[in-house]
Amino acid sequence: MTRREISRWEQSENILTNHTLGHIAVVCGVPFDELQREAKAARARRRKARRHDEEDPDDMKRRTVLEGALIGASAAAEPWQRLAAVLQRGSRVDEASTATLIDCAADLHLQELNLSPRHLQYKVEAHLDAITAVLSQAGRHERALTIAAGETAALAGWVAWDLGEHAKADAYYKVTEKCATTAGHPPLRALALAYASYGDHDPVNKLRYLRQAAQDVRGRGNAAAAAWVHGRYAEEAAQLGDDTQALHALEQAQFAYDFAGHTSEQA
Repeated sequence: MTRREISRWEQSENILTNHTLGHIAVVCGVPFDELQREAKAARARRRKARRHDEEDPDDMKRRTVLEGALIGASAAAEPWQRLAAVLQRGSRVDEASTATLIDCAADLHLQELNLSPRHLQYKVEAHLDAITAVLSQAGRHERALTIAAGETAALAGWVAWDLGEHAKADAYYKVTEKCATTAGHPPLRALALAYASYGDHDPVNKLRYLRQAAQDVRGRGNAAAAAWVHGRYAEEAAQLGDDTQALHALEQAQFAYDFAGHTSEQA
């Protein structure tokens, strides 16, 4: 092993294989899963950097404008407070910029698989600020961006809860519900309620959240979400020993899943 080899690891020029990571984990006394997660995140960053190098100049300019919009964001202390303040104001963001923000919100949910909670929290809160900064100039794109903001806030709540920041998680879930009300999009509230059901210590509250979530995802285009919500209900009912409710909810989950458009529905 040479200094050059180690330098390439440190500069992310070369990403370690799981075999080598396993040896390093043992020698350094650190968890293998943590090293593996960081290696995955490094690979994702390299892919993103390559895409950025190949990106169209207009797209790069658009991203720069969106990032610069953060400077004009409200001076409220926390991201959920800034979003809540903007939702109080009424509404010019072009269609391509809107699509960029929405795509990024969706991509963050996938990045949860590869990033550490603290790194993901930083990225999620930064993106929430980006949407918040342009929301008041969204015009006809306001509803779509409000939904994307709510999805981002829900993920921020989930990550905060994962980090033990329960009060912050609750604040994010509340502003997610506010986004749902503002946009007239009940499935967004279902997302917040289903996430919140994991963290509440009262089994009765868990089932109450999930019953409301099931109502919010009724209708066309929400079968995948309905399958998840009913599956969560089955899980909590089983924990309470209510086999009848658990099996009924599981049947509903399976029925909904059969109708889900897995390539077209919003996850």
